[in-house]
Amino acid sequence: MKQKTDYLHVAFFGSSYSGKSTLARRFSRGGNRQQIIYDPVAPADINAAANWHDGWRPDRRKNTMSGMWGRKELSTEIFTEPVPFLRAVSKAKDCDVFIDEAADIFSLKQTENAAIITRGRHRGLRVFFCSQRPTMVSPTVREQVAVCYLFRLARRDSDAVLADCGFNRDILAGKIPRAAGEVVTISKVEGRVVSGFWDAAGLLPDEYRA
Repeated sequence: MKQKTDYLHVAFFGSSYSGKSTLARRFSRGGNRQQIIYDPVAPADINAAANWHDGWRPDRRKNTMSGMWGRKELSTEIFTEPVPFLRAVSKAKDCDVFIDEAADIFSLKQTENAAIITRGRHRGLRVFFCSQRPTMVSPTVREQVAVCYLFRLARRDSDAVLADCGFNRDILAGKIPRAAGEVVTISKVEGRVVSGFWDAAGLLPDEYRA
């Protein structure tokens, strides 16, 4: 049985079409726990759609290789607005929380929402969040991340993420993500950085391989 301290938070940082959403959704299709998801580009009636697991895409502009959030056998609820999402998370226990567009929830001005990630672990919450601009996400939130997947990103943002994890740019040794799918995996738990082209199975812990 997992201890609550085992539910470590995960971040996916990268520019548009870099691969961050693809990997985040791949995580969501693994595991075996209830999921609460914030996706501001999902249709408002997404939870009522009988076939949304079978290939729904938000729209052509957001069409990715990522597939859909979650899978049919999991209890998955998607929210498109911050207030109802935050209300659901405040009552949640023992579930995975996915947040696309993290700045909507964890902006520099929304310090009160940081409790989701600073205290949520005590309720068995594991938070996964995506952002194109990490510097627009509260440092308190970023610093709680145990594993970070760093895709193609502006230098200022990537430097901030590395600093949060206790590293500087030298640790990349020239292995900077440039093409879609290239990623640097930063593990604060293991104290190491691994770079390469992401593989959907290879990057996932066993518990998140569907």
